[in-house]
Amino acid sequence: MRIADVGNLVKRPQGGGSKQSNFKLSRYTCYLTAMNGDPRKPEIAAAQTYFAVKTRMAETASFDVNYESLNAMITAALEKSLNPITQQLKEIQEQMQSVPGIKPKRPWTLPASTPPEQVPADYVQLEDGSWLSPEGYESILRQSRRSLPWDLRRDGFN
Repeated sequence: MRIADVGNLVKRPQGGGSKQSNFKLSRYTCYLTAMNGDPRKPEIAAAQTYFAVKTRMAETASFDVNYESLNAMITAALEKSLNPITQQLKEIQEQMQSVPGIKPKRPWTLPASTPPEQVPADYVQLEDGSWLSPEGYESILRQSRRSLPWDLRRDGFN
C-alpha cells in the first residue's frame, strides 16, 4: 500500500501562497479506501461501482494461453530449482571416489553429450539432455523427504 504526498503550492493573486495537501494513492490503496468507505457518498459509490465492474471484467475475460511459453517458464523454473541438487550429486560422487575401496557401480549422471548407445536402458533423460540413473533419482528422493518437516514425514507424506 503506497500513499505519496504530492502537495503543491497554491499561489494567491495578492502574492505569496500556501501549501495544499494532495496525495497520490496506488491502485490497491484506492481499492481499499473505496471498499471501506461510506457508499452514501457519491464519490465512494462511484469508486465502488468502478472496482466492481473492473473486477467482473477481469473474472470473465478469456485469456489466450500460450502453452509453449508457459511450458518453457515451468521448465526453466524446474531446472533452476534442480541446480543445487545436481551440484550436490556431483559433490557426493567426488567424495565417494576419494574414499578408497568405495566407488559407485556406475555414475549417477551422464552428460548430454553421451552417445545414446552408451547410455544404460534404465537411465532417464532430463530436460537439459543429461541422463539420470535410478540410484541418483532415489538419492534425490531420499534427500527431498528429509527436507520435509518431521510431522509430515511421520504422517506418511513422503
